[in-house]
Amino acid sequence: MQVFVHLDELLTPALLQRHQRHIVDFLEMEGITPEAEVGRTKVSERAAKELLAELAHDLDQAPEDQ
Repeated sequence: MQVFVHLDELLTPALLQRHQRHIVDFLEMEGITPEAEVGRTKVSERAAKELLAELAHDLDQAPEDQ
């Protein structure tokens, strides 16, 4: 059984807004068409884990003053 979630169930509105371009790029690379309101896009559990890992990596690599 495959589990699906909406992105806004995983990410805060601030994170969705701040990383919207990255999220949309990720979705498109995965073959997922983003909803007009990106947070309402449904993704599989696997895709959600991959996206969260990418965002966490980006945050780890971000300069301290951001």
